[in-house]
Amino acid sequence: MLAQSKNGSGKTGAFGIAMLMAVDRTVAAPQAICISPTRELAVQTCARLQNLARFMTGLQVTTVVGGFKYAEAIKAQVVIATAGKMSELIRKRLLNLAKIKVRGPAAGAGGQGCREHL
Repeated sequence: MLAQSKNGSGKTGAFGIAMLMAVDRTVAAPQAICISPTRELAVQTCARLQNLARFMTGLQVTTVVGGFKYAEAIKAQVVIATAGKMSELIRKRLLNLAKIKVRGPAAGAGGQGCREHL
């Protein structure tokens, strides 16, 4: 699915709430991934989802971009990353994809250079 609308219209919230609700908080493994075209958007999306998840006990949301630790991605249920970092995590087998059930929107990634990484 591809969603397009103006800034501030609630795209992250709409997709994010659905993503967070699909996660089993009792399983400490990645279950949802979201690929962002830029580092800044990945960090911003992570902050929004962490804010939405603040009352969901046991739910971990993390971002993986340059300068962030990979260890958090191994046990967080929701992992947000740029295409290059997500590809690196998968290639190095640092991200277990066995329990992934939700893939988030790539925020226009088709035209932003994400496809060649994945």
